[in-house]
Amino acid sequence: MLKKFMFFGECGSDVFGSDFFQKITCIFIVLLCQRRDKFLNEICLYDYITWNLGNEQMNVRKGTLLGFRDDIKVLDVTLRDGGLCNNFEFTDEFVLELYKTNVQSGVDYMEFGYKASRNMFKESDFGKWKFCKEEDIRAIVGDNPSNMKISVMADVGRCDYKTDFLPKNESVIDMVRVACYVHQMPAAIEMIEYFKALGYETTCNIMAISQVGSEQVVQALEMLSESSVDVIYLVDSFGSLYPENARDLA
Repeated sequence: MLKKFMFFGECGSDVFGSDFFQKITCIFIVLLCQRRDKFLNEICLYDYITWNLGNEQMNVRKGTLLGFRDDIKVLDVTLRDGGLCNNFEFTDEFVLELYKTNVQSGVDYMEFGYKASRNMFKESDFGKWKFCKEEDIRAIVGDNPSNMKISVMADVGRCDYKTDFLPKNESVIDMVRVACYVHQMPAAIEMIEYFKALGYETTCNIMAISQVGSEQVVQALEMLSESSVDVIYLVDSFGSLYPENARDLA
């Protein structure tokens, strides 16, 4: 079974509380959505992707410079990734403006933060987007009357996923991104199946991909291919994902 793959390197900033950052964030989101036909084709390997189907290989051309890639979805992770730099201490005004900017710009998903365990992390030590309580998200988006979907991230071993998530039909959250390292794959798949049973869209973010051997990556992907996960991310926070590496992994 073929899954959707995405490749990401991550970066941070130390100016998340400034007016300058807010303006730059909004400008970047608008430009990204306006130019996803060209820009996203380039960062998502504008080339042939080879799928191995048993003993058969299939080369698929993914888009052209003249086309619009409707299959590529824009996910804004400003709050979740940026929160690592400021302990998730964003004002409600900033979060609301970011939400409105994303909606107006045509962003497909907005990630509000982590669903971290309140038994492992003190709420007094972090902003609210470390925990993404249902009531806090709804205070910003209400019932989210837009076409943009809401995402949160759940780290393997750092969340109480069996108690902190409502069934999808009771939640404003649409997608849960499960983050793990290769050796945590069995636990990640258990979480993915739990979230799918609740009705959520799911992804699996395999982190630090450059720090493990190719055989481990292949084994992890084979395990995920048998799961219910919707999207697989191969993520590297060490800046080591180059087009050649990503092409081989795909």
